[in-house]
Amino acid sequence: MTWDNRGQLCCTDLVDMQKVQALLVSLYRVVGIANTLIGADGKVIAQAGLREGCEQLERIDPEPCRRCVERNRAKGGGLPQGLSHAVHQCRKGLIEIAVPILIDGELVASVHFGRFLSHPLDFEFFRKEAGKAQIEEFEYLAAIAKIPAISSAQREALKELYLQLGSVLTELWTARARACSGRRRSSGPSLPTTASLP
Repeated sequence: MTWDNRGQLCCTDLVDMQKVQALLVSLYRVVGIANTLIGADGKVIAQAGLREGCEQLERIDPEPCRRCVERNRAKGGGLPQGLSHAVHQCRKGLIEIAVPILIDGELVASVHFGRFLSHPLDFEFFRKEAGKAQIEEFEYLAAIAKIPAISSAQREALKELYLQLGSVLTELWTARARACSGRRRSSGPSLPTTASLP
């Protein structure tokens, strides 16, 4: 087990991350929407699925996409405290939903899924966007076409699915953290910063 400089466990040591990665991959294969597990420090822990459309948009029209990237890399993955989830929508209408994972009320990670559209593609809108940004229209629209569009009912169902996933991970991480912290205290105060536990 690895402990940080505050004497707290690193979240990646609390569950089998290979199983978490496999779960994210399975969800992506079924749902078709990319998902990412982001630590409280803004670093990506695990992810599945390519945000191909978004990645191409970032290359073609980088400025509006830069704000999304910066938000996700911010501490806590851009998730406000005290919320069961957060919905991020960029000015192009692309949506991402984030669900927190907490240990004793402290954010340790967040699960993000998206980005997607909540309505059928409006090619005329994006054609105008390409003109405003003075970028090649065909390539831009081809990138947009790769972004999934889902109904409001599908969005609610997906939100509930990821809320349940966040709840399960919260319970697992909390139980493991408490068990390991108890072992560490019983071992005495002279443990090094990194301790190996069974």
